[in-house]
Amino acid sequence: MLKQAYNIMKNDPINWRSRISLTKIEYDYISLFEPEQLKQDKNRRQQKDFRNKIIELYKSKCIVTGYDEEECEACHIIPVENGGDYSPYNGLLLNRNIHKLFDKFYWTIDSNTFEIKINPQIENKNLSIKNYKGIILNLPPETADYLKWHNYKEHLCIHSF
Repeated sequence: MLKQAYNIMKNDPINWRSRISLTKIEYDYISLFEPEQLKQDKNRRQQKDFRNKIIELYKSKCIVTGYDEEECEACHIIPVENGGDYSPYNGLLLNRNIHKLFDKFYWTIDSNTFEIKINPQIENKNLSIKNYKGIILNLPPETADYLKWHNYKEHLCIHSF
């Protein structure tokens, strides 16, 4: 069965998973042999689809600054490399500058109130995100579960010094 799956994967690298029925373990095993270029192409397509869903969900505006999508990036709340997924609820549309600060845990969004919280360790820095401290954002309720992870990581950053 795995040899058949491998042949299908080689001949139809884009849709091979939908063309054969395997157990999760078999999928994981056969995926080890998926060519690196195919994985990269798949990741690019997923990222592009993710960005389009985020732009649609947040009506082409940064959720914090209101800037148009041209100045924004689709931000994963939980990065894919940390177990995050491409669900639009695991994403935010953020201005490029504050996206970088979000990824560094300089600020977070409270998962209960959707209030912008600033990491106290940046109080002495001149960063634009500080202008938005305390603002309550209008986010889909499904985003809260993802934000819990970011809140926890930001908490760890505060207490790691």
